[in-house]
Amino acid sequence: MSRFFAYPRLELATCWKRPINIIMFVVLGFMAFGFVAGGLQVRSGSADTGGAKLAINTAFNLAFADVVLFALIMPFFVAVACGMPVLNDFDRKINRIICATPISHGEYAFSRFFGAFAVLAAIVAAWLVVQIGLYQLWPLDENERTRIAFSLVNYLAPMLMFALPLGVFVGGISMWLGVRTRQPVLVFALPVVIVVGGIFFVWNFNPEWLPSWVDRLMQAVDPTGFRWFFRTYITEDRGVAFYNAQSVMPDTLFAASRVGLVAIGLCAVWATGRRLARTEHADLRVGDTALLLAQAAQADADAGMSEQAAIAARGGNPEATTQAPGFFVSTVHVLRCEARALLRSPGVWLFGPMILLQTWGSTSFRQGPLDTETLMTTGVGAAGAFNTLTLLLCFLTLFYTVESLVREERCGLSAILRASPVPTAAVLAGKVLANALLALVIIVCASMAIGLVIAIQQFKTGISVSFEIPTLFLILGILLAPTLIVWCAFTAFLYAVLRNRFIVYGVALGALVGTGFATQFGAMNWLTSWHMWSGVQWSELDRLGFMWQAIVINRLMVLALAAFFVVATLSLWPRRLPDLRAIADRMKPAPFLRALLLPLLAAIPVVALATYAGLTIRAGFQGAPQREAQKAYWKRNSKTWEDVPVPALDAVDAEVKLFPDSRRIEVVGSYVLRNPHMNPMAEVPISVGLHFETSQWTVDGVATDPSKKDQPLPCIENRSNLYVIKPAKPLANNQTVKVEFKLVGEFPKGWTRAGGGSSEFLLPSGVVLTSFSPSFLPVPGFSDGIGIDERNSRDAREYPRDHWKTRVDPLFGPAWSTQVKLVIEGPEDWTINACGTEKESTAVDGRRRTVWETEYPVRFFNIVGGPLESMKGDTTTVFYSKHTGQNVSTMVKALDAARKNYSAWFGPYPWTNLRVTEFPGLATYAQGFPGNISFAEGIGYMSRPISKDDEDEVGTLDAAFYIVAHESGHQWWGNIVMPGKGPGGNIISEGLAEFSALMLLHHELGEEQGKTLRRRWEQQYVFDRSADNERSINRIDGTRPGDQVVTYQRAGSVFWMLRELMGEDAMLAGMREFVTKWKNGVQTAEGLDFPLIEDFVESLRPHAPDAAAFDAWVNQWIFGTVLPDLEVIDAKVDGAEGAFTTTAKLANTGTGVADVTVRVEGAKPDSKDSVAPFEDVVVHIAPDAPAEIAIKSAFKPVKIVVDPDVKLLFAGRKRCEKSL
Repeated sequence: MSRFFAYPRLELATCWKRPINIIMFVVLGFMAFGFVAGGLQVRSGSADTGGAKLAINTAFNLAFADVVLFALIMPFFVAVACGMPVLNDFDRKINRIICATPISHGEYAFSRFFGAFAVLAAIVAAWLVVQIGLYQLWPLDENERTRIAFSLVNYLAPMLMFALPLGVFVGGISMWLGVRTRQPVLVFALPVVIVVGGIFFVWNFNPEWLPSWVDRLMQAVDPTGFRWFFRTYITEDRGVAFYNAQSVMPDTLFAASRVGLVAIGLCAVWATGRRLARTEHADLRVGDTALLLAQAAQADADAGMSEQAAIAARGGNPEATTQAPGFFVSTVHVLRCEARALLRSPGVWLFGPMILLQTWGSTSFRQGPLDTETLMTTGVGAAGAFNTLTLLLCFLTLFYTVESLVREERCGLSAILRASPVPTAAVLAGKVLANALLALVIIVCASMAIGLVIAIQQFKTGISVSFEIPTLFLILGILLAPTLIVWCAFTAFLYAVLRNRFIVYGVALGALVGTGFATQFGAMNWLTSWHMWSGVQWSELDRLGFMWQAIVINRLMVLALAAFFVVATLSLWPRRLPDLRAIADRMKPAPFLRALLLPLLAAIPVVALATYAGLTIRAGFQGAPQREAQKAYWKRNSKTWEDVPVPALDAVDAEVKLFPDSRRIEVVGSYVLRNPHMNPMAEVPISVGLHFETSQWTVDGVATDPSKKDQPLPCIENRSNLYVIKPAKPLANNQTVKVEFKLVGEFPKGWTRAGGGSSEFLLPSGVVLTSFSPSFLPVPGFSDGIGIDERNSRDAREYPRDHWKTRVDPLFGPAWSTQVKLVIEGPEDWTINACGTEKESTAVDGRRRTVWETEYPVRFFNIVGGPLESMKGDTTTVFYSKHTGQNVSTMVKALDAARKNYSAWFGPYPWTNLRVTEFPGLATYAQGFPGNISFAEGIGYMSRPISKDDEDEVGTLDAAFYIVAHESGHQWWGNIVMPGKGPGGNIISEGLAEFSALMLLHHELGEEQGKTLRRRWEQQYVFDRSADNERSINRIDGTRPGDQVVTYQRAGSVFWMLRELMGEDAMLAGMREFVTKWKNGVQTAEGLDFPLIEDFVESLRPHAPDAAAFDAWVNQWIFGTVLPDLEVIDAKVDGAEGAFTTTAKLANTGTGVADVTVRVEGAKPDSKDSVAPFEDVVVHIAPDAPAEIAIKSAFKPVKIVVDPDVKLLFAGRKRCEKSL
């Protein structure tokens, strides 16, 4: 045993001397510090100050932090620690000494492995001490985070469950791969597969249609345990009461998979020993040594005789000449040698297909809304593959660049190379070009994979999408190449400075990890984003036009940085080993400054471009001055104007000139503002966009300068961009003031901060502007959402429970509708739509001028358009780009059906037009303005069409139809009926729009698609809800985490359940009554009143067939937060042919009582249109009281399913589908 422990003792004694170990400890320590200081923890707990908070040192939060840390960082360091020592012994010829000692090769392999693992354990133990200190002693704000009593088990358990199996598995496989191939690069193959496969697939791929057994299989095969931990404990929020009190308990599957990983890792170490025994003890590559030596001697003699005869025949040797090879020739020779070595490397044939497979996976299924599939185009595919290729090729070029730089040293040829007359620049250029050639081949193959995906898509759908080679060359060539160039240059620079490949690996991986976390938490911008991660936001309409200047400057700056690294590397690259005198001479001022001259000159372009980029980012619409101006707006005005009644906007008359090429907006307009309140209004506020640089104002015809104070009345005072109108005398009830203005500005101004798009814009590709923000016209009143961030945000408002009984202000915009006249001027070849009807349109000098007037008052309005085409339906029109017309016929069908059915169900549609207009996909939303729905290209136009034959297939959902149906619903819910401002108000807008879309889907496309939609709503709600923040539907105001899924998915599902309870006809009758009562607000003594969800319930109650059942149901699902959590247990089948009995228990670990259908199904017959036989039974479920199930059937059951028709909202649906 003494010889077995020789290596562990040696490794432990010398581990502190190895920089890679120190780097690992520092990286782990800094990451733990970042997690604690940055508040990275399990997403649970109340958002209210003083509410229930997650303890940072609870078992679940520590496991959460550790599993993330281990999954991202540990595989690479374990691979280096366990996979490289044996290869280093080969390089130093120690393996020959090993063969002469008593230790067997198996003992040697295990000794090396446990030596490396002992060092890793020591590093993790030291880091554990740091982690305990941070998590137990770091000062906390008790209003935000808390602690529980110290428990050492909470810290040690993740080590045993996650770190140990992962380390043994990765270490063993990496050691075996290194010895089997003798290729150091392949040591990193498994870590790359684990991390990249996890980030892009294994850890987060979980669509609703994924079978439960596939999910469990993915949990079992994930070496990190990330998927199992998140899917078991984190995906469905269990609340802080659970997380703070319980421990992480592995289930049977997870425990078995961890044991299996350890076994595989140890078997790989044993296989490594077996391999060494075969190749080192009896070297099969040598064969008969004596015969080989004899053949070599004879070959040398024959060659010598032939050469002498040739010299004699030509009259002797010519005069000897010498010539140093030039840069180009030397580069070509080095490139040829390096390329030959790469082609012979097994790593190329492993990493290459893996990269192509990942690219295929990221492009072949593009997930859209509600787990639907989107269409693939060349630009979408290239942009989607950009991040994947960036990460994978950075890993690949890192490993191969470092190994190519140390190849001569490993082979004992470094001294010969350094003494040769080959220029250093040629050596480095040849090595880097060889790796660039490898990256180029992989990028070409990835491009071919994208083309293949497009071809398969055309074969399946019949939709022809052009394969655009210039687009691929732009995105995966011109835009991706600078990232790889600077990364290779940085790697070479690190090696020139550090001269140790393991330190280079550690520093480079640390740089990648740091970049990743900085990107994840929003710390990167166009100046620092060397990798341009997520900077390529492709739109078929915009085609990178929005941020093209920022992209160009970023890429030029990255290339300049690469040039600096190259120059610095050439200055530092060692051609000979200096003695002390040489070092002293180089440190003298003159030689030292001469050595710095070239790097300093190379840094000038970097500094110049970085300065330009930084100043441009700062001057942009997301720059610091803009953010400070928004904060000043809030700070100056919030105390004065919050909750102050807003004026009525009686009339809008404006001329808007749009200049897309320069993003310039010129506005000349007027507002007629009225005081609808009983108290006089001495000051009337309106908010003006920060992007307007010049403005002129008049009040009742009197010119005024808002920048001046103490002006005579009437006047306007600018209070940090809240323009306060002061009439000549305070406005009494129903008195008006007319404000005229001229505004000029650029929108949006400059660059974004770090990629991404914009919710509103004017660009050469299209325009979308709304009255919700002061993008093109001032907004009456104070906008309470501007200038608020984490530093000045406050807790959500607590409304009294009888708030709905008081007069309630409108949720959006003013309470009173407005007559709007807009004269819009833009490019002649554009289609620009606005609310209302088109009165006239003229074209002069390449510009088109269109007059729009509303025939029925509106509360908000928009402008949307671009170079579009149109398709008309029976009573509707859809405007679209020629690049995205695949779903237009479906959208027209949905729009026609919505107008017809919603008018019958809810009440007459008051406007002439109902249109959908597309805008570039720089944002992913749609908004239902009166008669003029704006629609981003990416959420409906680019959805994969559903054929007529597939409409009734299980799991089918036509996303384009559904989204159009939802937005059409807003014509009634949000426009005709304006919700009130308060808890439950937005449910009337969004929840009822969801219910309307589900109704239309059910009636027009069939119940199968309705069931699919409800299942996907259910999963989205269950996964994204916040257990500690969730309030009942009538208490939701959209300000707390998790409110969105209650507003949309829970509310839509609950209203469908209410339809099942009341009956469709009765519910629709109540909804029509609600619309009739509230469509213009209800006049009260205090002013117009607007409805909340309680008012909606009051309108429905008289139509309920059973009022008591209605109230009981409403108290649970609308005024309560019940959510059953069901699971089928102990399911079995008894009986014989023709008389089977299925028994089971249905447990409800959640809340609420309900009746639910349980079905057993038999085997489905072979015929295509046949249906599997089934039997149903209705059972009553209650919390903590398992319901007994007994179902008799004449057929043999093969499956039991709870709620097969998706009529009940509950958690655990997949746990309620069991094979029998």
